[in-house]
Amino acid sequence: MGSAFTPQVMLRVTSPDACPEQVHYRFRNAQVTLVRQGRPVIPSMVVSQATVNLAPWMKICQPGDHISLFISYRDIAIVGADGSLQLYSLPKRGELKGAKFDIRTEEAKGISFTWPLLKP
Repeated sequence: MGSAFTPQVMLRVTSPDACPEQVHYRFRNAQVTLVRQGRPVIPSMVVSQATVNLAPWMKICQPGDHISLFISYRDIAIVGADGSLQLYSLPKRGELKGAKFDIRTEEAKGISFTWPLLKP
């Protein structure tokens, strides 16, 4: 399963539909990577706006590639009803196993999403 490549995407972070209370978030930076066979094709793009221009990747991408998105929890803020921002709370150091080294997976360090591509 996958979708066609599109030259522009909109990034939006919200709580899952199943959550009783809908929460909206903002992010400072997101890392977007074009991945082929598990490896980056070109260096990742770091974006700070919701609208992302992927047009430069159109000539590079191939069927079977993936676009990987990662937003660190350190770059996420909760948007209050009045529009105020509150930083997303990180796990406390004592809650992490192996406190000397952070051995959590990338998924445990933030939000990630993989978008499989079909023919461009």
